[in-house]
Amino acid sequence: MLQGAWTAQAAHELSTKIDSLRFDVLCAHRDKRVRKDETSHVRFGQTISWLGSEFKSSSRLAFPDIAVVDRTSKKVILVAEVEESKAQPKLVIADLFATLLGDHITFGPDHKEELTIGPWTTYSVLSKSTGRESGNEQMQWLAARLNDVKNGLSTPNASVGRINIQTYRTEKELGQRLIAQTEKALVEFRGM
Repeated sequence: MLQGAWTAQAAHELSTKIDSLRFDVLCAHRDKRVRKDETSHVRFGQTISWLGSEFKSSSRLAFPDIAVVDRTSKKVILVAEVEESKAQPKLVIADLFATLLGDHITFGPDHKEELTIGPWTTYSVLSKSTGRESGNEQMQWLAARLNDVKNGLSTPNASVGRINIQTYRTEKELGQRLIAQTEKALVEFRGM
C-alpha cells in the first residue's frame, strides 16, 4: 500500500459528496492510483498547526491529514488525522495535542491561508484497527478523557468543539467513517 493512499481516496470520496455545499476538502496526501478526476475538488497541500506570531520552520507543530473548510468564512468544520496503521494511544495523543497547542492553522504553499478553528470544529482521529473490539473501546475512553483535558487549554486551536476518535479496518470503511463524521460536523456547524 502507498503511504497516504487510503487517506487521499477517502478525501476524494468526501469531496464528491460535499463540493456542492461550498466546502473545500484539504488533503496532505495524493493517491497515485487515481488519475485526474474532474469530480474531485480536493485541494492538495499541507495544513499546518503552528505557534507564535510569525510562521517559520521552528514554529510548526503538526500536519493534519485532512481539513474540511467553509469556502467563504474559512472556518474549519472538521480536521482529521488518519493513521493508516494501528496507532498506539500515545501517538493519537501526540497528534491531537500537537494541533491543539497551536496558535494558528494555515494552508497553502505559502502558508498564508489562515483557517479558523472554533467550537464549530470537530477534531477527528481515524485509526486503523486490528479488528478487536477492545481497541475501539480504548479509543472511545481516550476521546472522552481528551475532551475533558482540551477544555482546560487556552490556546486558540484548543477551542475545537469536540474530539472524536474512531477505528476502521478497510479502505472502504475509512471513507465511510470520514463521510459520516463530516456530515455530523456539518449539522453541528449549521446549528451554531
